[in-house]
Amino acid sequence: MLYRVKIESHLKIILLYTLFFAVMSLSLFLIIKGNIIIGILILAAVVYVVFILTRSLKRELKSHVKTGENEISFNLYGEENLVFPWDSIKTAGMCRYLDGHESLFVYNEKDDRFIEIPEHISDFAGLKKELNTKTSFVEVVLRKGETLKDALKELLEL
Repeated sequence: MLYRVKIESHLKIILLYTLFFAVMSLSLFLIIKGNIIIGILILAAVVYVVFILTRSLKRELKSHVKTGENEISFNLYGEENLVFPWDSIKTAGMCRYLDGHESLFVYNEKDDRFIEIPEHISDFAGLKKELNTKTSFVEVVLRKGETLKDALKELLEL
């Protein structure tokens, strides 16, 4: 099964694009009214920020988790592809943060690798169910000031 990052989880970025287009319109208005240098500087700054933001968003949207019969793979930002055989996963589970958001995590003991999967992935509940059936699944509730890594060290007694 393929689980992808949802575009809906990036509403703040989409709203930011709207703001950028408004500022671009203002810069074009300034250029037309005679403030050419200020208008061009504002336009150049906005175009640069939009370019950087778009590149970052495209990389984020390339991220996905793919599960199969024998393994689970993580494609991180379209750059790094990690593959964990199911039998190399010591523990997996769900983490609840104090602010209410949740994430899934997978710890591969063989390679000593830890991956956290944010809740804005498509079919989060389906991935949770699949991890629950194929691994030793635990639920972790973090205390104030505690990180997931600290909680896992305590849980696994590392």
